[in-house]
Amino acid sequence: MDIVKPFVSRTSRGSVRSVAFSQQHLDEFLQALQELPLLAHDVEGDFYPIAYACQCGVGLFEDAFIDLQADSICGCRHPDKAGIGAV
Repeated sequence: MDIVKPFVSRTSRGSVRSVAFSQQHLDEFLQALQELPLLAHDVEGDFYPIAYACQCGVGLFEDAFIDLQADSICGCRHPDKAGIGAV
């Protein structure tokens, strides 16, 4: 499952390495990040970035991020970081 849907499937015949995305899909993805609650500075050391959590056994990033968007798992956003590194 793609988190951000490409215009052309990267696995289809004739696909290219540089995948183009719809601005609407990208905006929706970024809005989902923006809507996550902010991490309080006093508990910052008790939480790990989603990428690190996935490496430690949570599972595939794509699955974890979809679960996060569906409120199946809890998550928050680091106020001093940007993008996926803030989750």
